[in-house]
Amino acid sequence: MHFLNIGSMIRFITRQEIAETKKIISSELAMIQKAFFDEEVLEDYKKDNEAHLYLESFDFLDRQTTDYTSHYKVLGLGHTDIDTFVPRLTEKLEELFNITSSPEFIIAADRKADFFGNRDNKFKPLVKSYEQLEQIVGKNTYREAFVMDRQSLAGFMEIVFWLVRCDPGVPQYIFISDSQEKMQFHLCQYGNIHLTEFGVETLPAELLRSLGWEIIEGREFDNFTSDGKINGRRLKL
Repeated sequence: MHFLNIGSMIRFITRQEIAETKKIISSELAMIQKAFFDEEVLEDYKKDNEAHLYLESFDFLDRQTTDYTSHYKVLGLGHTDIDTFVPRLTEKLEELFNITSSPEFIIAADRKADFFGNRDNKFKPLVKSYEQLEQIVGKNTYREAFVMDRQSLAGFMEIVFWLVRCDPGVPQYIFISDSQEKMQFHLCQYGNIHLTEFGVETLPAELLRSLGWEIIEGREFDNFTSDGKINGRRLKL
């Protein structure tokens, strides 16, 4: 691992290291890759002699999965002001981390794909997020993973929010797991938290509601628009 001093703690870690040291996180990545792997898509890549590119992105496909109890919920804050959403979100996440005693987090995408997507999209919040990400990694491409303390994660959530919301070219799921493998979550384009706890459930629905979270069941809707159209979200042509 390599250390980067930006006033708080961020380390770079390879996905291979995750596979070798984090049994549950590795299992979660393996399960989602097995679910999304598509033989027909692979055949299309083979026609262009690019099968290796598709297979490289499914780097946990052959990893073993393991059995454990999990508790899944979709959480919302009912916060409709997009300009103040991330500070509010990080504040509420901090409350959860105090309960779960999570000091450190591993950030890894569902597939081995670049965290940098469409740099031609000039939507200002996305441009700023890519500039911040480039400052962190020291280059304009990164396909591995991160380890962060809570202070660093608070700032990184701003980057994750705009990447996931506005750039379909980045991995669909950027998983944030506590290093003790008690919990994992990802932030979706609508601004909701998809939370999974492993083993003991320390964040039951009743507690989450008492802390101001909504438990979302059924279809999700965008928190910041009335028509569901996401400003700044563009496919790369």
